[in-house]
Amino acid sequence: MGLRNQAENGVYPHWLSDEVGDMLRQPFQWRLGGGDFPSDFERETNVPEARRLWSRRHRHCHNYAECLLALRGDCLYGMLDDLYLCRPWTALYFPPGCNHDDNYPEEVHGIQHLWLRFLDDGMVTNLFERHESGDAVNVDGRVFLHYSELGVVPAVLAANSDFIEPVCRRERIRLLIAAALLKLVEGGTLPVEHVGSQFQEQVMESIVRHIRSTGGRGLSLDSLATLAGYSKFHFHRMFKQYTGSTVQQFVDDARWLYYQQRKQDGCMQKEIAEELGFSSPSSFSRWLKNISHQNRITTIS
Repeated sequence: MGLRNQAENGVYPHWLSDEVGDMLRQPFQWRLGGGDFPSDFERETNVPEARRLWSRRHRHCHNYAECLLALRGDCLYGMLDDLYLCRPWTALYFPPGCNHDDNYPEEVHGIQHLWLRFLDDGMVTNLFERHESGDAVNVDGRVFLHYSELGVVPAVLAANSDFIEPVCRRERIRLLIAAALLKLVEGGTLPVEHVGSQFQEQVMESIVRHIRSTGGRGLSLDSLATLAGYSKFHFHRMFKQYTGSTVQQFVDDARWLYYQQRKQDGCMQKEIAEELGFSSPSSFSRWLKNISHQNRITTIS
């Protein structure tokens, strides 16, 4: 039975066509670039200035790692100060905190990209398409994969550590991506009728753990909604239903708890502010003053 027929019978997501399935079955044929390791391909040098300007004006970063895998179509994608040609069999890896394009320019048509977003205990997949007509859609390709399902340990994400040789970093990341792609094509996804509720529960619990473990550093409604693959409105509603708090309240609680723990460790406020990702000591002081006045009782301890 082909993947398309299996998708129609509720085993695979509908976007996992035979053509895409063939690509996912060959994970080590993908060219991997980005990160702080030697890339399998070079950055583009002959780029129109207007395209470079768009990237400079539309960029963001997150405190979690991501990977873009091009399944169909060609387009340029910006990372740091460079642009790379994303075409089928090309994968771009973005370490935590790496500036890259926020969305795609309007002139980009006819692409299909699979995004992998890495959390502490698993990864979230999401599929983005922009048709030839220019209509952009987030296809229902959301799947949560536990690292325990992939046969790899979460420590592989520590591959950005300075003491690991860059080439080894690249191959660790390649191994993790390969495990995810094979799990997808082997039928590791849930039957379609069960994806909604179970995916939401899995991804919400993983996001909650991520907020706690990072102390809310660099997190916002935008970044968390992107991670989960939902609109900001839908994600905020789901998050409040799951936690009983707004995203901002929960992130502030995580920051407050982190601050209290680091203060007990004897750390200076400037050091804590940097660890929590505040842009300046003054912005941290304003946040601390505001949060202290609320006589906060945290919801995450």
